[in-house]
Amino acid sequence: MRLGLGALAGHRAETAWLMAVVMAAAAAGACFVAVAVSRWDNFETSAFDLAFFDQIVYNTGHLRPGQTTFIPYNFNGQHFEPILLVFVGPYRLGAGPLLLMATQAVVAGAASIPLYLAGRRLGIGSLAAAAVAAAYLLNPYLHRGLNFDFHPEMMVALPAFAALWAMAAGHPRLAAALAASTLLFKEDAVFVALALALLWGSGAKKEAKWLAWSSVAWVAIVVGVVMPAFRHGAPSDLVERYGYLAGTHSQAAFVPGLLLHLPAVVRELFAPARLWTAALFLGVTAPLALARPKLLMLLVPGLMLALLADHDAQRELDLHYSANLLPVAFACGLAGAAALASRVPRPLLAASILLPTVAGFFALSPFAPGADSNRPPSEAHRQAVLEALALVPGDDQVSVAAQSGLLARVSQHDHVYEFPPKKTLADWVVVDRYGHRSSQSQAAGYDEKLAAVRATYEQVFDRDGVEVFRRRP
Repeated sequence: MRLGLGALAGHRAETAWLMAVVMAAAAAGACFVAVAVSRWDNFETSAFDLAFFDQIVYNTGHLRPGQTTFIPYNFNGQHFEPILLVFVGPYRLGAGPLLLMATQAVVAGAASIPLYLAGRRLGIGSLAAAAVAAAYLLNPYLHRGLNFDFHPEMMVALPAFAALWAMAAGHPRLAAALAASTLLFKEDAVFVALALALLWGSGAKKEAKWLAWSSVAWVAIVVGVVMPAFRHGAPSDLVERYGYLAGTHSQAAFVPGLLLHLPAVVRELFAPARLWTAALFLGVTAPLALARPKLLMLLVPGLMLALLADHDAQRELDLHYSANLLPVAFACGLAGAAALASRVPRPLLAASILLPTVAGFFALSPFAPGADSNRPPSEAHRQAVLEALALVPGDDQVSVAAQSGLLARVSQHDHVYEFPPKKTLADWVVVDRYGHRSSQSQAAGYDEKLAAVRATYEQVFDRDGVEVFRRRP
């Protein structure tokens, strides 16, 4: 009878912990959605990448797959993200950018549930598993990505953590399918799939090998055949962003140049600033991974891709650039926690998992109390912006150039551009003196181009700093 009562009490305790994690996931998801809605309402979203993805999904839903005017070739030549097809149906029914951001927010919050279940299955106990789930929800790198509009890879943690649970629960085929599904989120999510394959225990060698080899084959075909076909000879983003390491921005000379400059690549990778970025990420996200130091090698490919990029935000793992690293880091952290579980008291184990993330939250998260935030526009200014945007015709064939914070409101057209467009003259131009301007628009000569528009276009709206121009016939 005592055993029965003990087992019942234990079951009730486990259920209570699970319900607590589910409620935390729901609360976090609601907070993430609230942040997304606030950014939308305050016109804080960006042309790159919310308007970008909105136009791509809209065009795909209208039988123009991957068509975009943000880059000089089809989107599938820049990134390969079949998961975007999930949004095509709702877009056909009238959905827009808010659906993208809200879905991302909800999925990001929900990922903590299979992460908790994986921790329980790995034997670290309910308290420590709940601490891992909480550490994920409080992770400042997660918040940085969610605070930057929409990127499909921000949702990759859900299938990755579900695959971890399936591995630990002894469901190898389900685990392999879930891990393989991470490849649908972005081509470089191959690092997530391969890490999961290498983390797999010896009890499912067949499925782990299938996952590893199919992931390698998938990325080879996508990166080596499919994406170049969509670029029609244009260089890839990799050449643009890493060409400085190879001393060339030529697609053909990139790999030989990289090999010739290998010592410089190594020096760049081991520069103090790069090492600090990697150490900070690991210390905040998965400190217990140090208990299984060999597993840290699983983070090396993704970290190298980020730290060597010729882009400050990517080098610092800011914005969404840690999205594919997060599930791998948490998987390594779980493995480290499991290695310590039999030797460390559970409360101490939980504290070791959670406290570094709490410190990181207050120091690094854009959601932390006291973090810099923009003042919302006045109601009068909000109305001026909405009335100005309403003047833009809904005809798909009309071309529109708008300031970064406004473009996602009008991006469901065949031809949309962040103002100022590099070459094309748009039929309509919408700007806001007090609104968000991106660094690339400033670099493109925002003020000079606006002066030219004022001199040559017909102004049809001017109130509270918001202006709308129509090209003269």
